[in-house]
Amino acid sequence: MKPYVLVPRSAFPPPKKRRTLAQPFYISLPPKGTGAALSFQKETVTHEDEDDGRLVSDDSGDEGLLKKSADHGNKARVNKSSGKLCSSRPYPLPSEPEDPRRYETVIYEVHADELVEDDNLQILGETTGDADAEDIPVRVLSHFSIYKIDTQELVDIAELLLPNSGAYGASGTVAPWASDEEAEDEDEDEDEDKDEDGEDDETADPGPVQWIQLSPILRINVHDISEDGELDVKIYLQTKYAWYILETPSPTYQPFFLPFWLKHRVLHLIVSTAMFAERTTYEKFITSLQLSESSSDDAAAALDVLGREITEEDLNCDDVMSYVLGGLADLREQGIKLGRVPLIRFLMDRSSQTLLHDDYAVPHRISRAERIDSNPEKEVLKHRNPTVVTHTVGEISEDLFNRTLQLAGQAVLDDSFNDEPVIDKAALHLGNPSSIKWVKHAGHSGFFRSVKIDGAIYGIGNVVVVEPGEDEDKIRSTNAKHPAAQNKNSLAEKWFARIQYLFEDSYGRKYFHGQWLVHGSKTILQEIAHPRSLFLMDACDDIPLAAVICKCNLRWLEQDEPDPASEELGVENSFFCSGITWDEEESAFVQHRDQSHTLSHCKPYKECIPCGVKKAEESNRKIVLSAGHLIQHGITYHQGDCVYLYHPKDHDAPYIVAQILDFEATNSNPDSITITVREFGRYDDVVRRELRRYSSLTRWQKDERRLFLTARTEKIVPSRIAGKCFIGHLDSVQDLEEWLSYDDHYYAPNYSDSSAASKRSRLEPLEVEELDVCTTCFDAHTAALAKKKELLEGHEPMRGLELFSGAGGLSTGFDMSGFVDTRWAIEFSPSCCLSYKENKSQTTVYNQCTNMLLQHAIDIRDGKNPAALKSNLDKKTRLPPMPQPGDVDFIYGGLPCQSYSGANRHKKADDVRSTLVCNMLSYVEFYKPSYFLLENVVGLVHFPLKGSQDGKRLVDGIKMGVVKFILRTLTALGYQARFKVLQAGHYGAPQGRRRVIFWGARRGVPLPLFPVPTHCFERQHDVLLRTGKKLHPVTRSLDPDEHNGAAPLYPVTVEDAIGDLPPFDWKNPHQVIPRRKRDAEEEATRKAAGIPAFDAERGTHYTGFYKPVRYASAPRTRFQQQVRAENGGAVEGHYTGWFTVPVIERVMNIPLEPDADYRDLPAALAMGKKAAPGPGQKVISGLYQRVAAKGHFRTAMTMVRPNSHGSAVLHPTQKRVLTVRECARAQGFPDHWQFLSVNKNPREVLNDQLRQIGNAVPIPLARALGGALGDALLGMWEREVDPDREGSEEL
Repeated sequence: MKPYVLVPRSAFPPPKKRRTLAQPFYISLPPKGTGAALSFQKETVTHEDEDDGRLVSDDSGDEGLLKKSADHGNKARVNKSSGKLCSSRPYPLPSEPEDPRRYETVIYEVHADELVEDDNLQILGETTGDADAEDIPVRVLSHFSIYKIDTQELVDIAELLLPNSGAYGASGTVAPWASDEEAEDEDEDEDEDKDEDGEDDETADPGPVQWIQLSPILRINVHDISEDGELDVKIYLQTKYAWYILETPSPTYQPFFLPFWLKHRVLHLIVSTAMFAERTTYEKFITSLQLSESSSDDAAAALDVLGREITEEDLNCDDVMSYVLGGLADLREQGIKLGRVPLIRFLMDRSSQTLLHDDYAVPHRISRAERIDSNPEKEVLKHRNPTVVTHTVGEISEDLFNRTLQLAGQAVLDDSFNDEPVIDKAALHLGNPSSIKWVKHAGHSGFFRSVKIDGAIYGIGNVVVVEPGEDEDKIRSTNAKHPAAQNKNSLAEKWFARIQYLFEDSYGRKYFHGQWLVHGSKTILQEIAHPRSLFLMDACDDIPLAAVICKCNLRWLEQDEPDPASEELGVENSFFCSGITWDEEESAFVQHRDQSHTLSHCKPYKECIPCGVKKAEESNRKIVLSAGHLIQHGITYHQGDCVYLYHPKDHDAPYIVAQILDFEATNSNPDSITITVREFGRYDDVVRRELRRYSSLTRWQKDERRLFLTARTEKIVPSRIAGKCFIGHLDSVQDLEEWLSYDDHYYAPNYSDSSAASKRSRLEPLEVEELDVCTTCFDAHTAALAKKKELLEGHEPMRGLELFSGAGGLSTGFDMSGFVDTRWAIEFSPSCCLSYKENKSQTTVYNQCTNMLLQHAIDIRDGKNPAALKSNLDKKTRLPPMPQPGDVDFIYGGLPCQSYSGANRHKKADDVRSTLVCNMLSYVEFYKPSYFLLENVVGLVHFPLKGSQDGKRLVDGIKMGVVKFILRTLTALGYQARFKVLQAGHYGAPQGRRRVIFWGARRGVPLPLFPVPTHCFERQHDVLLRTGKKLHPVTRSLDPDEHNGAAPLYPVTVEDAIGDLPPFDWKNPHQVIPRRKRDAEEEATRKAAGIPAFDAERGTHYTGFYKPVRYASAPRTRFQQQVRAENGGAVEGHYTGWFTVPVIERVMNIPLEPDADYRDLPAALAMGKKAAPGPGQKVISGLYQRVAAKGHFRTAMTMVRPNSHGSAVLHPTQKRVLTVRECARAQGFPDHWQFLSVNKNPREVLNDQLRQIGNAVPIPLARALGGALGDALLGMWEREVDPDREGSEEL
C-alpha cells in the first residue's frame, strides 16, 4: 500500500437493492383420508396397461415447456419473480373481458415421453414399500392439463365438482411429495448446482423430469381438513394409485384453471384469516390482500399464478361470492363454525343469506403454536418458538434477518470499561502541511520519537488517518471500491496507520514507518461492519508525514470488552480497535501472541510487528545446511530422521516415507544440496497386490501404520521433503497401540529388498538395530510426548456445552481427543436425546428448544425464578437447571442445515431456521466460553441475509451474509475467529463430506488452527469470497505459496469401512423378469458362499439381520478395529428397510460392478430410452448406483432410497442397499452405538435411525478438530509453565 499526498477519491454509488414480493407456492400436509373434506366421488372406467414406468430426463426446464406448448397456439411467458409459467398478461379483473380461450375447444396432445400410471409405474425418489399397505402415495402434479378421457378435450376443473359428469384424466410432470420440512431434511450432496463464486445457478439442472398420464380420476378434494382442524389450500386429485397435489397448470390449461383457482384461493384466504384472527373485519381483510413484504405466502401466491394481486373487485364478483358462500356452508357441516367473526358476518349479511345460528361459534381448537404432530420426531423439523437473542447479538442482527427476534434479559454492563470517548480535536491537514518539525530524538541518528505537524504533536504508537494512494494489491483495491465495502462513516474511505517509528532519509525527507490498520468494511465483513471498527494488519510501509490527514482518536478495547456503540465514540474520527489482526490471506481475525519473539527480529529503534513477522517468514524460507543437519521451513533434519517425501510427479498423491542417510552440497548455494534417502514400503500395498493376484484369499489384514524397510535409495532435492514422521520398532516402543495413537507414527517390523514386494511371505523380520534412527531427534520427540501427557494430566479438559447435538457425533469426536469433556447437550429431537443419553450417560441432556433454555438460564441469572422447563420426551419430566456463566469453557454445535443446504430446492427468504445462528451466538455472549465452534454445510458460506424470494431461489440481499454475521458477532463479543471448508475424508472418514467450520477463541487465548489432513482424498477447491480473495483448503504444505492435497495415508475406502460385516442379499421377486436357470444357479452359489437372502417386501421384521449377528471376520483394517473396540463379537443394526417390488427388482439387477447404475439395467427394467446420456441430456447421478468398494461413500443422506437422484446407496458386492450399521460406519460411529427412537412404528423407527446418522458430524472429523483444540491448549499450558518459551516444535 503506497499512499499519495492529497489524491482525491471518486465516490462510488450505493448498492442497488431489488426486492421481489412474490413468494413460492409451498406444499404442506397430504390428505390423510380420515379428515373432513369437501370431495366428490366419480364413476369412472378403469383399464389395464402393460407399459411399465419409464423415466426420462428433460433438461429444457420451463423454457423447454414453453416451446412444447407452442403448437397449441398459446403464448406464454416466464414470470421473473418466480420462474413459474403464467399467461402472457395478468389474469383479467371481473370488469375486464374474459380470456376467450376458456370457451374454445382445445384437444390435449400427449407428450412424447408420457408414462401411463399403472401398477408398475415407478416415480423417481418414491419408496412406498415403507408405507402401510392401505396407504397410497401422495405426489405433486405440475404443468398439468385435465381433459375428458374419451375426446381428450380440455375441461374447466370446476366440471370435476359436478356429480356424474363423466370420466376425466390428467397429464403433467410428477414428483413424490414431502412436507416442507421433510423435503428439506436432507444433507448436502458433494455436487452442488453452484457457479464458480458459489452463488445459486439460475440455469442449474432442476433434476430429472417424469411426464405422466394419470389413470381415470376418482375424486377431487378441494377443502381438506387436517386432523388438527386446519384448512388445507391445496387441490387434490385421486386415482386408483395415488393422490396428486395440483401445483402449476400448463400454459395451455391456464384459461381452464385460473378462474377456479381464484375462487378457491379467495375462499381459503377468508377461512384461514377467520380461523386464526377471529376479530378480523371486512376492511382489514381487504387491506391484507394488498401485497407487501409481510404478506403471507398464500396471499403472495396470486402474483405467481395470476400475475397480479387479488382485489376487492374479485371478492365482490358474483361467481366468486357464490363459491365462497357455498364453501362456507359446506365447511360448517364439517364442524368449522366461523359465524361470529366480523368478516364472515359482513359477508353473510351482505349476501342476504342466513347461515348463522345461535350456536354458530368458533369451536375450541389448539393454536398454531401449540399444535403437535402425531410423530414426535417431525417436531425436530419444525421451529415453533421465537429465536431468543442476547443484547449485543440482537443489536447486530436487528436489520439483517427477515424475522423478528426476541431479546432476552438486559445488557450487562461492566463499569470498569471507560465509556467516555477521548476527543482530540486536532487540526485536519486539508492540504500539504505548512510545517513538519521533529520534536524528540529517538537516540539513534536519523530516528525520532515525535513530530509536530502544523502545530499537532504525533508520536510513536499514535494511529493516524492517511490520504489514500495506490494499493499494489489489486484484489484488495477492487474490494475497497466495491459497493458492499462502502460505509456511512466518510473516513472509512481513508487509510489508517499506527506510527512504529519516525525517521528522516538522507535527502531530508520526513517519514514514519507505519503498521496499517483497515476499516472493518474493507474486510470480509463489508457492509455489516461496525462503522467505527479498525483492525490491525500484517502490513507496513514507509509513509511520508505529509500524507497524514489527522490523528485518529483510537480507543483500544480491554481484553473482554465488547464493541462499543457508535454514539459512545463521539466525533467521526473516533474509532476503536480490539488489537485483533485481520489476516487477509486466511480471511481470519487473529490476535498475535509472542510479540517479544516477533520483535526480536527487529532492531531496537525499528520495532515493528509486521516487519518481525516478515523477517521470521523469510528466515523460515531459507535452506541452511551445516554439519550433519539441514534446516528448512524452520524444521531441523538430521541423518537418520524419517521424513515424508512428495511424489516426484504428483504433489497431491500420498507421501512416500523415507529415511535420511546423508546430505551433500557442491557449493554454498542451496540449489546444490542433495539428500540421499532410503525408502520404506507400505505393508498395505503388499496386501493389495496379493489380493489382486489371489482374489479368494480369506486370511489377510491391512494396517495403514505398518511399514517395512527397503534397500531402495535415491538422491532428492530438499523441496521434496514434506515434513517429519517417526518410525518405531516393536522392540523400541513400550505400548504399540499408544504409540500409534499419535499422528505421523508408524512401526516397521519387516525388511524387503524391493518396495514392490508382491507377497507378505517375502517380507523378512527386521532387527531393532537395523532401524538406525537419529536418537537425538527420537528421544526429543518421546520427551515431548511425555510432556504433552503430563500437561494434559495436569489440566482439566474443556467443559463442553453442545448445542443442536443430534445423536452426538460431534461431541463424541471431541471427547475422544481427550481435551473436551461434554458436560451438557441440548437437542430438540426426543429420539436423538434417547440415543445421546444411551451412549453418553455422563452428559446432562436437555430435550428442549435452545431458545427456551437460553431464556430460562437468563431469567435465572436475572433473579426471576422461572418455573422449571419440561422435557419434550414426555412433557412431564422437569429439566435440571442450565449451567451458569463461568461453568462452560467450550460451546459448539452444528446448526440445523436445511435452510442452507444445497439439497434444499425450496429455500425461503424468511426461513426461521436461518435465524438460529443468532441464538447460538447468544449462548456465546451469555456464557463467555474460552472457545467456540460452529459446523454446517458448505451452503452456509454463500447464504445471503435479507434476501428476496424469487420462486424457489433467494436473490439479492447481503451476499455471504451468514458468514459475515458470524464473524462480525464473534469479533464484537471479543473473540478471534477463522473459518475453513474441511473435507471429512481427509481425516479418515470413508465418505466425501465437506463442512464449513468456524473457530472462535476469546482474546487472550490461542485461536486453534485447522487440523492438517491425515489421509489423501479428492482434490478440494478454493472458495471464492466476496472480497475477491480465495479461501484455500487446509493443506499440510510447509510452503505458504503451495496448497497441495498430499497427506501421509491412503483414503479409507468403503471396503476398509464395512468389509467385515456379515453379507446378505435381498430376494429377487422376479415380477418382470421370470426366474431363469442361471438365476437359480447364482442364488445357490451365493448361498453356498455364506450370503443368505432376505425378503425386502414388507414383513414382520426389517430386511437382514434384525437381531445381533456375529462379524464375518476379525477386523481387517485399522478403521474396523477402532469402531469395533468396545463391541464384543456381534453387531446390531445390520438391516435395511422395505421397498416396493419394482424397486427391489431393479436393485437386484444392477451389475455387481463399481459405480454401476440405472443405465446398466436389462431392457425390461430400463428406466427409459432417453435416460441414457445423449445430446442435451445428463446422467442422473446416484440413481440405482452401486458404491465402489475401493471408493468412498457419497455424503451421508438422512434416507436410503435407491431410486433417488444423488443417492448412490447400493452395496458394492451385495444385492441390496446399505444397512443402518453400514451408514453408521460411513460416519465413523462405533459399533456399540445405539440409535433409539420414541416411535413404535418400525418404518418411523428406521427413519429416525437414518436421520440421526445422516445429520451427524463424521466422528473422524470431530476427533481431528478436538486434536486441533488440544494443540492450542498445549501451547498455552506450556507457556504458562515456561513464559519465555515460544512453543515446542514437537508439540
